[in-house]
Amino acid sequence: MQEHDTPNHPPQTPPPAPPAPQGAAPPGRAAQTQRRRSWTGRIFTCLFVLLFIVSVVMNAYLLLLLGAAFERGFDVATLRSGQADQTTVAGVIDARQADRSDTFTRRVLNDPNVKAVVTRVESPGGAFSPAGTGSLDSLGCIQSDLLQLQGVNKMIPILIHETTGIERTDELILGGLPLAQGEIFGGGWFTLKNDDGREYTVEGTPAAYWPDGSTKWLHICGLVDLAAGKANRFVLTPAASPPDGALSTETDERCVRIRGGVLDVDVTADENNLLVAGRPGKKSQPVLTAPGLSASLVYVGPEGQNRRTFHLSLADAHPDIVVRTANRVVVRLGGKFVNAEGQCVSELVLFVEVFRQVPEIRLEPVWIYLGRPREDLVESLTLTVHLPISADNCRYAFANDRGKGFWEVIQRIRNDERGGDGPRWPMARQVQLGSSFYRTEKLTFKKDAAWLKAVEGRRSQGWCHLADEALGVTAAMRY
Repeated sequence: MQEHDTPNHPPQTPPPAPPAPQGAAPPGRAAQTQRRRSWTGRIFTCLFVLLFIVSVVMNAYLLLLLGAAFERGFDVATLRSGQADQTTVAGVIDARQADRSDTFTRRVLNDPNVKAVVTRVESPGGAFSPAGTGSLDSLGCIQSDLLQLQGVNKMIPILIHETTGIERTDELILGGLPLAQGEIFGGGWFTLKNDDGREYTVEGTPAAYWPDGSTKWLHICGLVDLAAGKANRFVLTPAASPPDGALSTETDERCVRIRGGVLDVDVTADENNLLVAGRPGKKSQPVLTAPGLSASLVYVGPEGQNRRTFHLSLADAHPDIVVRTANRVVVRLGGKFVNAEGQCVSELVLFVEVFRQVPEIRLEPVWIYLGRPREDLVESLTLTVHLPISADNCRYAFANDRGKGFWEVIQRIRNDERGGDGPRWPMARQVQLGSSFYRTEKLTFKKDAAWLKAVEGRRSQGWCHLADEALGVTAAMRY
């Protein structure tokens, strides 16, 4: 008989299900977990989209603020009864903000009622854009403005030595002043105040700059009083207001006309009318007679033979203005010495300097040798100033810059080959001895007498002066 083992379980009960694989979740739990993960992804997606929309809105709002800042100017109020003048530079610091800062700085410097400037900076840092003004960026421009405002009330000491022992009233000073970095920005009008409290208004023109834009060299031009034989002390400060009057110029291809000063001056590229000067007014007498200024050059051979004379030619010359300020104008005019074959044997560059406050014209010649060194030796280079000087009251003076000088009445020459009866330049002359020595010589008797040494010195110490009661001319040895 065959036996079977039958499991012991109640009748009509299904057999148990096979065991599920290890690690698998029941069907109901798997569906619930999948449903939870789907809701989490939707929540994160909604948050991301919401943050993106908020970011776009905020960026648009910031752009609107920046645009408003670009169009915003300085908030300027009048300083009264302790109230503050508040000026704001807001937004990105770019070229326009730098220009606004510069405009505000100029207004402050030109306003004598401004006593102080208070600066408050609130910046988180960051980048800035170029301003396009020289080598300075926009932030550097604003920094320069702040440094300039800091230096408004700085007093710069100046010493002017008077070495001749002569009191000088309304003396024209013209020279360079070295400055420390950040002391002065730009030029304009300044006040020189001496130890006695007297103030003199002078003009300052920048000649060189420091890397931060401040003035490194300042050219000073104006009138001051100098005590005799001492070091005159002054303090330089910005002037409260500019003086009245200024030089003006009119130019064309051949002539420069200078007006607005004590003298009206014309510089023309014409050998027959090179320099014209006279006091303003229809009835004014000319200061110079035609041509005003002339020049001649003499070459000789090695043994003194083959003497050749050349006169200045201005056929192709054009006068140019090289310096133009309210107090001073400098005109440059270049000419040539030409031989009979039309070849240029030498050049002469003439600088004519005119001042607003004094009846004075300064001539500074620069001679350029173009000859043959072994064959063309220079016997003389002569510059002649044509003046209507009166012979009756004419005096001649000679000295050096460190002495009081000497005056004598020039003896009148009669019946000479030039018509005579008046003082002539051969009565005195300046002679250059080498590269840095000079000698002033004079004639005390007749024309063919020997030249006598009056004074001798080095460098630019020598000068001689010829004048009457109204006019005069001075020659100085410069090297």
